[in-house]
Amino acid sequence: NSFCTLLELWHMGKGKQTFASLAAVEAYQAENPSRHICVYEDKVIDVTDFIGEHPGGPDSFDDTKGKDITESFDSVGHSGFASEQMEGMIIGTVAAAKSAEEERKAREAEVAARRPSWFRTEGIPLLGGLVAAAAVYMWVARRQHA
Repeated sequence: NSFCTLLELWHMGKGKQTFASLAAVEAYQAENPSRHICVYEDKVIDVTDFIGEHPGGPDSFDDTKGKDITESFDSVGHSGFASEQMEGMIIGTVAAAKSAEEERKAREAEVAARRPSWFRTEGIPLLGGLVAAAAVYMWVARRQHA
C-alpha cells in the first residue's frame, strides 16, 4: 500500500520533517513510543533500528528518548564512522535548535562582550599618562624660556 511505502521512505530519511523546537520532538516521541528519537545538534534522528547494533549496547540509550544527545555523544569521542552512520538515521531537523558549535560561539561572544577592552583597561591610562607628560614638558619648557 502506498501509505506504508511513504511511511518507510520517511523513516529512511527521504522525507525529512522540521520540528519547531525540542519540545516538539519530545511530543513526537510521546506519540510514537515504539520509536527511539533523539536530537544531535539540530538533526532529529531515529535510532530505533540501531540500538541493538550499538557497540556500547542498548544501555547507552537509557534516558535519551526525545532528548538532545549532542553533549553526551561528543563527550564520548565517537568516530567519524559513527557520525556517518548517524547521517542515515536523520528524519528531520529542529528549526529553533542551535548547533553545539553555534552555542559555543555565542557563549564566547557573550563573555568577550562583557570583558573590558584593551583600550579601556590599558589604552585610556596610557593616553592619560602621555597627555600628562606632554603638559609637564610644556610647563617646564615655558619656565626655562621665561
